[in-house]
Amino acid sequence: MGTGFNTVQAQSDDPFITVWKTDNEGESDDNEITIPGQGIDYPIQWVQVQRDRLQIWREVDGGHSGSETGSGTHTIEFPEAGFYMVSIGDGFRRINFSHESDRLKIVDVTQWGDIEWTTMNSAFPGAENLSITATDAPDLSQVTDMTRMFRNAESFNGDIGHWDTGNVETMNRMFKRADSFNQDIGGWYTAEITSMFEVFMGAESFNGDISNWDTRNVTHMNEMFKGAETFDQDFGFWNTGQVETMSGMFSEAVSFDQDIGNLDVRDVQDMENMLDGSGLSVDNYDNTLAGWAQQQVQPDVILGAEGLYYCHSAEERQHLVDEFDWTINDAGISVYCEKPGPVVLVDPGDEDPIEPDAVTFTWNVPQAGVEQYGFELAGDESFDALVIDSVTTDTTITLNDLESESIYYWRVRGENDTGRGGLSGADADGRL
Repeated sequence: MGTGFNTVQAQSDDPFITVWKTDNEGESDDNEITIPGQGIDYPIQWVQVQRDRLQIWREVDGGHSGSETGSGTHTIEFPEAGFYMVSIGDGFRRINFSHESDRLKIVDVTQWGDIEWTTMNSAFPGAENLSITATDAPDLSQVTDMTRMFRNAESFNGDIGHWDTGNVETMNRMFKRADSFNQDIGGWYTAEITSMFEVFMGAESFNGDISNWDTRNVTHMNEMFKGAETFDQDFGFWNTGQVETMSGMFSEAVSFDQDIGNLDVRDVQDMENMLDGSGLSVDNYDNTLAGWAQQQVQPDVILGAEGLYYCHSAEERQHLVDEFDWTINDAGISVYCEKPGPVVLVDPGDEDPIEPDAVTFTWNVPQAGVEQYGFELAGDESFDALVIDSVTTDTTITLNDLESESIYYWRVRGENDTGRGGLSGADADGRL
């Protein structure tokens, strides 16, 4: 908060202070803001501000200021359009941008103050220009609901890890599509929370470590990380013993590649679309199925795992199908379940002449299951000094500008997710 704002005092010792840009798009006129609040006879003081070269809000010399009293939703009319810092004191209990409003006009929360908030449900959804530079924490002692608090707040990335969330019971959609948010909230107290559906849905930047969250009372985790494109954290030891729904939980979370076989899914009845389009590797999908097959899971569950392949968990997967009547919608068994076999070199062969402009090397693969090939070319039979060390998905490679009247040795190996196959045998090394 700028030093020029020291003259602005509300009746509260520590008011709730925000900054607004009045001519951003909104429901009110370009020189107005509408505070979507709840409360009775709360004091308001305001002053015209601007950012200094250090990006600190300062009172405009000779700028406008004023005071008034608000109840419920309140509109302030300023003398002209601009940035205004608004201080709200005792009597204010809730801010709620849940409907069409001036949500694009609020640009900063610089102080939470000592307001006793009653709820944070729908506090700032759609506040696309919102930053939170406040270093204090809101009084959440009466808050049980944080649903949609920052939903679609695209610019929001404030440090909120020090908040006391001890009484919060629901945080559904709290950071849904909060595209910029990626702060450390791993220390939040979450033992009272019962519902976490869509919390990080579409939060494309979030990759915080939340492995220490206490989820013992959570019953709903559906679509919790759906479309969270960056998220890839290990929380395989969460207590999920009460969870009933995990539908879409990691759908399209393309970076997520963890073993979640340790999650307790015995009470989960809905897993539709749970892993569709996620980033689980063959190994982690195998481990997940193997872990779940050891549990007394619910019958008739539909597990969505489109795009995922399994290898060594075929028996465990079939156990879930046969013993519990599960329907598993995945991509089936991978063709890459074993390391590739040896590659057969074809051309050029021993002492074939070099064409200086271009030489094409060709090989055959005696089996399926190869994703790419490692190609090596050397000037000595020991391959200590590689001239070329390349990777290709083709069974041929063309090299230019090889030296005439020189001897080269080449070899190839197949590679896939399971590992690297053996190099082509020494007797098959081509000498040019």
